[in-house]
Amino acid sequence: MTFREYSSSTQKTYLRIVEDFLNFTDKEAIYIRKEDIERYLDKNLKTVSTNTVL
Repeated sequence: MTFREYSSSTQKTYLRIVEDFLNFTDKEAIYIRKEDIERYLDKNLKTVSTNTVL
């Protein structure tokens, strides 16, 4: 992210989202499937704006 010159705020946001997702799935990355991503996005649709999720 630094290479692409993302702002530190954007980097922190991306890292927070990835950490939240990994905690949500409670799986090692190698075992994550499309269904896990869909469940995570569905969960977030109920709590944040659509633009944030997309």
